Amino acid sequence: MAKSPRYNKLHICGPGLSICCSLISVWGIIMLAIVGGLLSAKSAAFIEDIPEVEEHSLSYEERLNKGFDLAATNCYGAVGLYAACLIFCGIQVFFNIKAASMKN
Repeated sequence: MAKSPRYNKLHICGPGLSICCSLISVWGIIMLAIVGGLLSAKSAAFIEDIPEVEEHSLSYEERLNKGFDLAATNCYGAVGLYAACLIFCGIQVFFNIKAASMKN
């Protein structure tokens, strides 16, 4: 059975790559969500990883809190990127399953 032109445009990754990227995306979402949550809770374990905020009008504690918030926001942004990658790879997995069923 011939593939439709629409299918050819949307099918980009093979089955192994799409499953691998999906698993890596799930791991990235879980890991970065946990790190972002810990940064939002201002965990002391991340004190050395906090970017320094160069606003001299703020006290040290305010600058530290702002740095924690900035780092947590960066983690949540990366979670969003991993979620987009997971959606894309999930669609590719679906197309690969569909292609395998067309061959049979």
